[in-house]
Amino acid sequence: MSLWPLLLLAATVSAGFDASGCGTSKGCWFVPEECASAVASCVSAVSFARQGDGQVEVELFSSKPSAATNYLSLGFSDDQEMGGEAVTHCAFLEKPEVHVTYNFGKSNAPPKEANEQAAESEVVQLVEAKREADSLYCRFRQKLVPSVESPFFPKLNSSFVLLFARGKTSQPRALAPHSFDAKSPDFPAVSPRKLNLDEDFSALSSGPKMSDAPLQESSLSGQTRRNLVVAHGIMMLIAWLFCVAVAVFSARYLRQHWPHKTPLGLRIWFHIHRTLNVFATVVMLLSLLLVFVAKDWTWRGPWFTHSSEQNLYGGSIHSLFGAIAVILGVSQPFNSLLRCGPDHRARPIFNWSHRVVGLLGFLAALVAVFIAALKFPSLWADAGWALALVVLYGVLAVLLVAAAEYANAVERRRVHEVALELKAAQQRRGEQVSVVTRGRASDKHKKILGALWVVAVGLSLAIAVILVVLCAVS
Repeated sequence: MSLWPLLLLAATVSAGFDASGCGTSKGCWFVPEECASAVASCVSAVSFARQGDGQVEVELFSSKPSAATNYLSLGFSDDQEMGGEAVTHCAFLEKPEVHVTYNFGKSNAPPKEANEQAAESEVVQLVEAKREADSLYCRFRQKLVPSVESPFFPKLNSSFVLLFARGKTSQPRALAPHSFDAKSPDFPAVSPRKLNLDEDFSALSSGPKMSDAPLQESSLSGQTRRNLVVAHGIMMLIAWLFCVAVAVFSARYLRQHWPHKTPLGLRIWFHIHRTLNVFATVVMLLSLLLVFVAKDWTWRGPWFTHSSEQNLYGGSIHSLFGAIAVILGVSQPFNSLLRCGPDHRARPIFNWSHRVVGLLGFLAALVAVFIAALKFPSLWADAGWALALVVLYGVLAVLLVAAAEYANAVERRRVHEVALELKAAQQRRGEQVSVVTRGRASDKHKKILGALWVVAVGLSLAIAVILVVLCAVS
């Protein structure tokens, strides 16, 4: 995948795409590079030529599309990643059409404002479009400097990284997701350097100057970035869906077990709770580091200067809930340092604050994982199964907690009834009445909670492992 910066030695024409002018009257980008002399063998080809009326004429060509493929799109990006760029596309449905859209993160949307919709036909016009059995081709003209200020209408007199994609859509004005399989011919192509679409090739005397703003190469390849994001996801799945889940369930429902076993002076449930939470905190921080490295240390969530569409797209919301989860999760070990004695009057305040912060953090993490399964299909070997497992996890978590709380309620009722019977017996004998506020848990109650704990640990481990595998082999 590369620019073809030299003059063609022989003219080649395929489905309307004439490569004979490449390097002399127009700029061209071929994928792969070696197909330049035989355009029909190219996976894709793009050309651009400045016109005298303040417009640029763009050609898009793609060979061997599937029967379902019905759009070709060209994104004008500041970097090599999808997200935050204007897109012009040709749709081949009932009739060929050309439209503009915008990538809000990984989601694409057409203009919604009335002035933007009205200006679209002035900014971009379809010149020619062909659909043949083995190719798609379209040619359109677009204003270099639109009169309407809008993210949908980029100023094409500057340099951009071009993002070429093809796929299937059900409506001409909006694009459906393209392939996320890097091995698929339908996976988007990215120009290896920025291109200046306002280049005047006829004025060049010493060979074509394809861009006056070469793309600064990143120290990280696209595959490395993806691997870092996948590692981030795997670590968060382990931290939240297993470690934190088991730690919380243990603290809530194992307190009555092994009351006389206190290794290192602490109850067993507390060892489980603290160890897993500390481990999860370390994993969360490492995972956060990885994703920031992958994203060039930039915040990809909602921000004051972003548009509402940018702030509400899936990736942005995922970042927001993920950040909330990490902040609350990391705060818990420090919050625990404020724990006072069991009989201190402020102990209920600590107990409830610790519980609420932990619960909110876990819910935020679960929402972030749900959005990742729903909006990032390329990060899963099977996004459908991933989404189903996340939903199943949430449902099972609610059912297990409900069952355990019901068991606790039954036990509290039993203890209360025993206390009332004891009080009545003492009154009948004329003895001093003692108030019983806490009773010894019955063996049956402990067995029920123990069984629920085993089920919770087993299900958490199983679902977390399956999700990790789906993410790792994507």
